[in-house]
Amino acid sequence: MEYTPQQLAEFLQFAVNYLKLNEEKIEFISDDLHLDPTKDKDIQKYIAIALAEHGEPQTATSTGISTNTPGDGGNSRGPWQIHIPTWESTLRTYEVFDKYDDIKEALDDPGLNALAAVIIAQQKTGDERTDGINNWQTVMNKSKTEAGTEIIEDDPYGIKSGKGQVYEFTDKYEPQIMTDTLGQEQQETELIQDKVGSIQKENAERFKEDSMNMSLIKGKLLSAQEGNLFNPSETFVHMVGGRMAQTSGSAINKTIQNSLSNVDVSTLSNNMALDLYSSLVNPYVPLNAEYGGLSAEGDTTNIMDKLQTQMFEDDAKYYDTKTKKIYSGSEINKKDALVRNAHYSRLKNSTSSDDLGNLMLTYQYILRNKNPYVKVDDSISLEVANNKKEDNEEGVLTSMGNAMPDDNAGANFLNNFEKVLRINPQNGNKKVNNNVGNASRDFMRDR
Repeated sequence: MEYTPQQLAEFLQFAVNYLKLNEEKIEFISDDLHLDPTKDKDIQKYIAIALAEHGEPQTATSTGISTNTPGDGGNSRGPWQIHIPTWESTLRTYEVFDKYDDIKEALDDPGLNALAAVIIAQQKTGDERTDGINNWQTVMNKSKTEAGTEIIEDDPYGIKSGKGQVYEFTDKYEPQIMTDTLGQEQQETELIQDKVGSIQKENAERFKEDSMNMSLIKGKLLSAQEGNLFNPSETFVHMVGGRMAQTSGSAINKTIQNSLSNVDVSTLSNNMALDLYSSLVNPYVPLNAEYGGLSAEGDTTNIMDKLQTQMFEDDAKYYDTKTKKIYSGSEINKKDALVRNAHYSRLKNSTSSDDLGNLMLTYQYILRNKNPYVKVDDSISLEVANNKKEDNEEGVLTSMGNAMPDDNAGANFLNNFEKVLRINPQNGNKKVNNNVGNASRDFMRDR
């Protein structure tokens, strides 16, 4: 993927919105080494860094385009080339990053990549070589000779001075997109809700979801242990390494049956049963033209339209399979609104005349935004809240590993439609951490 200065500015807009909505009393630092993503001069420096990171180091120039091409053998990701060995531990203090098993998936999303860049550009490490924007090699180039002598080239692209060639492109965006970010986000949310509301008036169908109780969960686990929970001939979608993949019910049945072969489901504690259900059964969603009582119509994205406001009931309880916490529907709608709206808008803008491709976009939306949450009854909600565990069952999940079906079923349904589609992240909430300790000081050694 290639990104223009306009798009880079929009990704920074996303980062500002996220931090303002999810951090208490967020205040951005703005000085020679720390960049405030709400100030025009600092926005241009952010853009300059993203352009330089994908520029020509020999001439310290850029074509005015940034990309998502990984660097450093895959360790540096996205338009801002976030260096994973240096920054992963810091970024995982934010739930929006910590929800990812592989942080590469998060950093390959340009919006979250911009968020990571803002977090890094605000860091005070106590070491001038790694403080704030000096973390980037394009701002302070750090290398060593064969003899181990350190060589430092300060500001090779002229980013700090503001005189580099990259600044030919950094003002190529509309400044108004960076103003009144929270008001803009609210307006966008209202527009989406109005659009979905009009669709609902035209068609009274509503998303339907039954609450899970412990009897249902253990019953499904028993069926899975017997190898007959999923329809063998049906196609299912699930997440593999951050991407949407297809498999068959028969493959899932075999995998889960093997995983549960040495487990006595009848004696599992409720918490362990819930964990097993979440990790082994819940990840799979049947791929067809109907979901939760909603039928695909028109360009097939009408299901996504309705789910945008219908999928979480305010007073209902939902189990987050990632954090293993219980949230009310209203809490989910509040904490996930920003990322979910951005994901919805991106997917809707990606629709085409290919109805089957559009349906796959809908399932991207479902897997990322709805499927991680399981609607549960009050008994499970109280069970999780009380955090009841049995010591003699510790380690059962670990011993099972991360088994996944390895076949690529679904050719009949998809009619040879072979696509692996990117998924965008969910929202989260963590405090700002402006001190990174030894991680950033190790930056020179790790790069």
